[in-house]
This record gives sequence, structure tokens and C-alpha cells, in this order.
Amino acid sequence: MLVDKQVSRSRWMSSHLIVASLCSASLLLAVGIAGGLVYGLAAGDLNNEFWHIFGMSVSKIPPVWILLGVTALLYGLWPRITALGWVVWLSFSILELAWETQIIDWSLMCISPFSYAHYTINITNLPLLPLFG
Repeated sequence: MLVDKQVSRSRWMSSHLIVASLCSASLLLAVGIAGGLVYGLAAGDLNNEFWHIFGMSVSKIPPVWILLGVTALLYGLWPRITALGWVVWLSFSILELAWETQIIDWSLMCISPFSYAHYTINITNLPLLPLFG
């Protein structure tokens, strides 16, 4: 389609961003539903455990979209360095792994967007604006 039809850059990029954001949110919703059902049935408390696991999964949507935005920004600024988006994601993963092994302090972990919805924070204390934003 890119070779055959005339598509503006903004239209092409917006279609990719829409698909990436909706698919990532759909995957996190599916993981939340499946994980909540499996853990709720295994724990014998489907009512409470399902909503807890589902809420934890849904609360990861804004951090994932932040990484999507960083990658889109890199592509918009300099398309040749778009792979740096993977480096950003990997560095946040290493940061969380370092916190889990008690190598770094929580104040350094707060750099990661995933610290917003970390499993150590009760999901009822999270602000709802980023979830709806």
C-alpha cells in the first residue's frame, strides 16, 4: 500500500499508533482476564482475586503507552534510531530487576514508568486519571 497509494506521513503514523495502542491494551485486558480467572479459581476466591489481578493488569496500560510514545517520538525525530525504543524498554526492565534484587533503592526505581503501577502499591491508591487518559 505504501508503494501503490499516496499516504501522508501523519496518516501512516497515526494508523500505526492506533493499532499499537489498541492491541497492547487488548493484550493486557486479555492477560488480566485469563490471569484473574486462573488465579481466582486456584485460590478458591474468584470474586476478590479476579478483580485484584485484573486491576493490576489494566493498571499497566499507561506505562506501556508511555513506551509507545517514546518509540513514536524517536521515530519522528530520527527514524534510523527507532530501535533505541527497545533499549529504553530493556533499561526499564533491568531497572526493575535491580530493584527486585535490592541492588537499587525505590527512589531510583521511580524513574521507570512501571513504578506507577508496581505490584507493591495497592491498586486502589492509584490515581485514575492516567488510566482514563
